[in-house]
Amino acid sequence: SEWVKAIEMYRQERRRGKAREQSRKAAERNVSQMLSLTLSGAVYAWRQHVHEKKAETMHKKQTETLGMMLGGGEGPILLTRCFNGWHEQVLERHHREETEKFLH
Repeated sequence: SEWVKAIEMYRQERRRGKAREQSRKAAERNVSQMLSLTLSGAVYAWRQHVHEKKAETMHKKQTETLGMMLGGGEGPILLTRCFNGWHEQVLERHHREETEKFLH
């Protein structure tokens, strides 16, 4: 009967509509996942870049500081301090040895 055919056509059209909707939603999910991965990759790359720049800046500052301590700037601060410390140790040892000689 015509009525049964009409109902069957309606059901088929409805199934096709649901299938199209499911396909559309699946495509949207895929696009969303791809965008998410792309965005995650971009954020990761950006963070790596920032980390490398910070490390580079820190290394440059340390190198400049060490350069100043070893002879740049107003004078060789580290070298002077090392020499003064060594000199104090030598004087103390010499004083101890002289004291021991005197007491024995």
